[in-house]
Formats: sequence, C-alpha cells, structure tokens
Amino acid sequence: MLKWNEEGETLWLLTEREFDDLPDGTTLLCIDNNYYKKSANLDRDTRFGVMAYGLTEALVKSQGLDNKILLWMMQ
Repeated sequence: MLKWNEEGETLWLLTEREFDDLPDGTTLLCIDNNYYKKSANLDRDTRFGVMAYGLTEALVKSQGLDNKILLWMMQ
C-alpha cells in the first residue's frame, strides 16, 4: 500500500497483489474520487508499483477488512 492524500481522508493505494487478495465486490476509491466495486474488468494499470484504486480507513472498517490490512502491513 502507498499513502495518497491530495485532500481529505488518506487513501491507501493498492498493489496488484493486494488488489487480487480482496474479495470481488469490495468497494474501492479511485484517485479520480469515484467509487468502484472490485471486479475483473477494472483497469489494472500500475504506476510506481500501485494501482489507481485504494481504501480509506472508513472503507476498511465498513467492509470488515481490518485483519486483511493488518496482515499486509506485517508482510
């Protein structure tokens, strides 16, 4: 994960491995400030090792992803 914060709440951008580890249907926030559901047809373009999609603290908590994020940070 890479911290991205233009304004407002911090957005943590995902690597491809982290993206693949999320269940389909997970709500993600894009750097264009739009929300998307994780699916096979989202653009997988990466820049500097991360995708344009990520998670905020609120998205993590509302989707019960706390333990997954903790595991990623421990690796």
